[in-house]
Amino acid sequence: MIDFLSDFERIRKEMDKVFERMEKELSGPLPSVNFQQPAVDLIDEGDTIKVIADMPGIEKDDIDIEVEPNYIVINAKRSEGFEKSEKGYYHRERSSSAFRRAMTLPAEVIPEKTKASLKNGVLQITLYKKEPREKPSGFKVNIE
Repeated sequence: MIDFLSDFERIRKEMDKVFERMEKELSGPLPSVNFQQPAVDLIDEGDTIKVIADMPGIEKDDIDIEVEPNYIVINAKRSEGFEKSEKGYYHRERSSSAFRRAMTLPAEVIPEKTKASLKNGVLQITLYKKEPREKPSGFKVNIE
């Protein structure tokens, strides 16, 4: 048990050294990053699936959408810098944010037909469902 605890202490000290080096290389404290998941609605509309996500303060160039037949991943980032005033004073209360949301879709979709728009901080994605395949009528097996 004692060896186990000493291993953790050794790892903690090594991690402290890594963070100290990073802070020195960045010439100051590490920036704060706030990781959140946006609120998302997933709506089945028959031939399409709608994904509506709140993305306040996010520009469309900072959003990345990946679609596969069975799932969707939405990545977004927001970097809010601080401005220099005329007197050389810096003040920063807002930070960078990164959003990531991955969801399994309720039906298979055609990724290439996906459409997306961003208006007033609301991302709307339209996914077109694949045509349902005809179900085979089945095969009756005779027992000998």
